[in-house]
Amino acid sequence: MQILVSSASDDACKSSDTGVKVTTVKEASTYTPANKRKLIDVVELSELEKTDTQEREHKVPRSCLDLNFPVEEADEDESRSESLSESSESWLEELFSQVSKKIHFKPFDFDGLANEIVKEISLQCQRTVGTEVALEIGEEVMVQMLAAAWFSDKKGALEDWVAEVLGRSFAEAGQKYNLSPQSVVKLVACEGTVVKEQAPGIRLPARINLN
Repeated sequence: MQILVSSASDDACKSSDTGVKVTTVKEASTYTPANKRKLIDVVELSELEKTDTQEREHKVPRSCLDLNFPVEEADEDESRSESLSESSESWLEELFSQVSKKIHFKPFDFDGLANEIVKEISLQCQRTVGTEVALEIGEEVMVQMLAAAWFSDKKGALEDWVAEVLGRSFAEAGQKYNLSPQSVVKLVACEGTVVKEQAPGIRLPARINLN
């Protein structure tokens, strides 16, 4: 993750509850020339047609009468196919009979968690750099934080990360960029980088880069 600072813009949708803007566009896009795109499309279409032809060949029923083979051989193939089907059904019935109990998974409220994350980060940003500075959170970063909170076994791990890691990064950004009411602090993902160190108890970086 990294923090970028720019002037105020209207390229994001604003949350009515927190004043935080969660960007809906990707942090980085890959440009492909028109000629190259056409070549890629042609290659993909050719591969798709080849795959479709192969699938149709594999899907031809073995039980169909093939004039190129003797009737006896076709009957043997049909009998073998029916035997395999009966064996599979028997195996499934035996497997189901050995089930000792059912496990019911409770639904996870990702929308509710996302709102809590936005509020927590917004409060931390306001406490650190003031209430007049705008904040934007990249969509990919939100996905990373949701996944980290869901995987973490430590209660309050995400809140600790926001207070310690993100709070420290907000303070560093405030000192480095001399933020003003026209400033926009953006928390976005780092494309093509590997996290060198994770924070304790949660799968999030121990340090956030400053642009």
